Amino acid sequence: MVTLTPTTTTKERRQSLFWRIALLLSAAGVLSTTTAAQAISDQPASDWPTSNWPTESTATATQALSARAGNLDQGAQVFALNLVLSLSARRLSVYRGEMLVASYEVAVGREGWQTPTGDFSVFQKLTDPTWEHPMTGERVPPGPGNPLGTRWIGFWSDGTNVIGFHGTPDESVMGSAVSHGCVRMRNVDILALYEQVGLETPVSVLP
Repeated sequence: MVTLTPTTTTKERRQSLFWRIALLLSAAGVLSTTTAAQAISDQPASDWPTSNWPTESTATATQALSARAGNLDQGAQVFALNLVLSLSARRLSVYRGEMLVASYEVAVGREGWQTPTGDFSVFQKLTDPTWEHPMTGERVPPGPGNPLGTRWIGFWSDGTNVIGFHGTPDESVMGSAVSHGCVRMRNVDILALYEQVGLETPVSVLP
């Protein structure tokens, strides 16, 4: 057992704040656990805050930091973003772990062009995309009349065709099965979703 000194100097408080910030950045994915640990271990052992760390070697302190950062990494995974699309309900639900944080009414693929079901992940994000008609090959540049709106989030492909979430110039179709397989969203909703998801965000599509 190690007894910690209860008195905290200004320097110690500053060092304590430093490693706390490093831990938070590690949990948020800005720093890796290894980088965060190295950032702390690069400081002289005498600079470690005695009110938070025992007087031990830098290597021991680094191990303690790695353990704490590892716990935060696990917590970040628990609250990772994931998307669940219900075709029958015409609704996209956004979860942080098991917590529902947003729900959007959508339009899905029509008969003969059903949105594929299964487990996928986001692999493409585009702003102001160009739309290509799946039958004629006609291309529509970005602009008010573009069927994709201003944002595109791709999550399925067979190597030739791609399906994803996107906006629409006709928001009256929400709740319907009208698309060529893609998931149409209100423009304000796709903008919000675009800011939340990243590449490799899981997407589950249910019947």
